[in-house]
Amino acid sequence: MTTALAAGGQLKTILDGIKDREREREQCRKTLAGLDRMGEAMPLDLQRLEVNLRARLTDWHGLAKRSVVQARQIVRKLLVGRLIFRRMPEEPKTYEFTGQGTLERLMAGTVLPNVLVSPTGFEPVLPA
Repeated sequence: MTTALAAGGQLKTILDGIKDREREREQCRKTLAGLDRMGEAMPLDLQRLEVNLRARLTDWHGLAKRSVVQARQIVRKLLVGRLIFRRMPEEPKTYEFTGQGTLERLMAGTVLPNVLVSPTGFEPVLPA
């Protein structure tokens, strides 16, 4: 900011930018406070989460058997980068594969499935 001011920058423009960032920071603080309250009001039910994830994996396994094309699309979305296949020399027709994946898309909606997302400027709404 001092460099911009020293270079003859428009004071009003610089002040408006500072005010915008202060508003954004305050909105972030409010959002974080709301998320903290949600965590206190809705403790994580690990057993329910496990049941939900197992059901999703079972559904995916069934889909993989029924529709290879859709299963491949799902695998592509869950992979980060590529799978690397390596033939196992000690066992013919056996391969080992390695790769990185993410469960983010698989788990979406499982932790807090009934929380409503509110527009910017409003507090989060918890289910009744």
